[in-house]
Amino acid sequence: MIIFHSNDVHGHEHELKRLCLKHRMQKGALWFDSGDALRGSNTVFRWHEPVLSLMGELGCTAMAMGNREFNYQRWVMRRRARERSFPLLCANLCDLRGSLPAWQEMLTLQSPEGMLTVLGATPVQYPVGSFWEKVFGFRFIDPMKALPPLAEAASQRGEAVVLLSHLGADVDKELAPLLPAGTLILGGHTHTVLSEPLSVNGCWIVQTGAFARYLGRIDYDVRNRCLNGYALLE
Repeated sequence: MIIFHSNDVHGHEHELKRLCLKHRMQKGALWFDSGDALRGSNTVFRWHEPVLSLMGELGCTAMAMGNREFNYQRWVMRRRARERSFPLLCANLCDLRGSLPAWQEMLTLQSPEGMLTVLGATPVQYPVGSFWEKVFGFRFIDPMKALPPLAEAASQRGEAVVLLSHLGADVDKELAPLLPAGTLILGGHTHTVLSEPLSVNGCWIVQTGAFARYLGRIDYDVRNRCLNGYALLE
């Protein structure tokens, strides 16, 4: 299976488009983004985020909720959901009010090689029990507690696991030993450029830096949960 990946585009849609068109993502390939695709944030609101519609047009399969995709104001999250034509994934955020279908915990995909479970993770913005939980109605769960049971359950079902992580390179390294061997961690948040996949406890960690400078291309063996090839494209 061919998987393309990006992270921390931060609204650089023209650079992203150039990369995607230059490398001509072939039919049947998947493309995952590990968050912070938006230019705006909680403090700098943008009415429209053209990068979202572009990613949909270019065939993005799913995106993790980065800290820029998370918004304290629910109406903003609803607006971004309308601009997106692909799933937003986050397995460590709970809507305590149960009224915002702006993201989903995981995505299950069928390939000729087997089943693939895709999870998303976003950085914790405030602790459980915080005053802000009552104000905004969102609860962040420690990814070290939220993700391993979901990944292990998928592995027990015979599914390969891909984690779209916006937790940062150091956290990804800490998390990898808690995940099933063969898990593919597509990282983000720290703008780290990994020219080669980093192997930690049988899991593979990759990250492409930021601002659509690079696009990652992975040849992933779903059945055997291993890498057959990797390239950082520019």
